[in-house]
Amino acid sequence: MPEMNPSHHHAVILGAGKPARGQLPSALWSVPGHGRVLNWLVSALGQSCGDVTFVGGYRFSEIVAQYPAVSAVINPNWANTGTVSSLLRAGLQPHRACLVSYADILYRDGLVRQLCNHPDECVIAVDSHWRE
Repeated sequence: MPEMNPSHHHAVILGAGKPARGQLPSALWSVPGHGRVLNWLVSALGQSCGDVTFVGGYRFSEIVAQYPAVSAVINPNWANTGTVSSLLRAGLQPHRACLVSYADILYRDGLVRQLCNHPDECVIAVDSHWRE
């Protein structure tokens, strides 16, 4: 397996939309024993990626106020656009590996390392037991 170089990886957390349930942005949901979802994601991604960018929209200023150290950009038209529009706001660079995640998914840094070290050009991680 090739040696991982974190400076070659950019992680993007997509959290612009209104959550399917409730009013609290997904990034601010509590994870017992781990703070909030955004804490968990930044920690897992930050260990393996050189940069982590959060793309928000819904209640953006509230998230930025609570996470001033996290690089964040806004999709000002979040209510009328979709995921791709938010992703395009992240400042992706050609020839730089990118990991993309929604803001309401939890995973550990071990999975991020596996994705960063995978030899294929495009890799998708799926939890086949998500309903359990």
